Amino acid sequence: MKKILMLGLIDSKKNDASKIHFFELANSFILTGNKVDLLIPGDGIDRNLCDASKIFHLPFLYQENITRVFLLSIIQIIYYIFISSNSYDFIYIRIRLFPCFFLKIINRIKGLKTKIFTEQAGWLETEMKIQKHNKTEQQIAKWIQLIDAKFADKVIVMTEGIKERLIKNHIHQNKIYVVENGTNLSHFFPLNQNNRIKLKRELLNSENIILGFIGNISKWQGIENLIRVFKKIRKKHNNLSLLLIGSGLYLDEIKKLITKENLKDFIILKENIPYKEVNLWMNIIDIAFAPKIKELDGITSPLKLRDYAASGNAVISTRIRGIKEFEQFGWLETFDPEVDGELEQKIDFLVSNPEKIVKMTKMSRDYAENNFSWNRVAKKIVEIFDKKK
Repeated sequence: MKKILMLGLIDSKKNDASKIHFFELANSFILTGNKVDLLIPGDGIDRNLCDASKIFHLPFLYQENITRVFLLSIIQIIYYIFISSNSYDFIYIRIRLFPCFFLKIINRIKGLKTKIFTEQAGWLETEMKIQKHNKTEQQIAKWIQLIDAKFADKVIVMTEGIKERLIKNHIHQNKIYVVENGTNLSHFFPLNQNNRIKLKRELLNSENIILGFIGNISKWQGIENLIRVFKKIRKKHNNLSLLLIGSGLYLDEIKKLITKENLKDFIILKENIPYKEVNLWMNIIDIAFAPKIKELDGITSPLKLRDYAASGNAVISTRIRGIKEFEQFGWLETFDPEVDGELEQKIDFLVSNPEKIVKMTKMSRDYAENNFSWNRVAKKIVEIFDKKK
């Protein structure tokens, strides 16, 4: 058994990937026989989210702005001074500004043997570029990520591509471990076909074929392209609806695009539905989408891809590293967003061949059961702690 302190600057009010990843991993550490304490923003966290031994609360809620993140990072470091001890085997922290560097200093000053694991889920420089930040801000983001990796004892990355970039920037490969995302196989599960049809009527009062996206609505999701393709394909298949579930900085732009394309009657937009209800909504989706822009090639490990699979969805996603490897297993179709008409053809083929969708739903759940459990992820990370190098 290991005792683990998890530090996370997460938004407890949103059901985004960061929050879900944090709590699911914490629960899986516990379920696999470890003891976990949390240090997180705000108070009033639903204890159903995580059965942690202790939850230390920072005095402010998380907000997606640099001032609040900076303030919470400073307070997080101060809290760590008082709660850190040799009783913890390792600290697990997702990269946020500069805490890893200061936690390392605190450990040395206090003579602690506690190891520091940092989780890097993407490449910050690229993400800042996609969001149109200037070159100076992009370089600062890259510098923060490299400093984070340099001072961590172990770096947990989601993809081989992130590992390759860290090595290229002189981070020693022996401290970098690739551990991809997982899913909660008990929370996400498929309903039978009759129940799916009944649920679709209850939630949407519709019998249309539902194309669906669930996740953070951000610049790198490729939702714009999905909306424009939906408009085209609906001219051939007028029994289609598009369901978009999520929130994010890009949501207002997506709303404007839907209005501009005169699609308000055919696109259903749901913001931030409760996590406990997500599986119901996934089960009314006939074809689920995890589109990504090509700039994320090799540096993304989509959480939603795994959740879709656990819920028994047929999935269409972008043909990039970190995603395309799953196509060979039959539950996923990929497309190149730079090839005109390819996404439209993929949708047309599946909509015209419903028996193919049924086969894909069976294969997706089977694959998730064998490969995507959060418990497998937690065990891998604990095994990394036990490695000598």
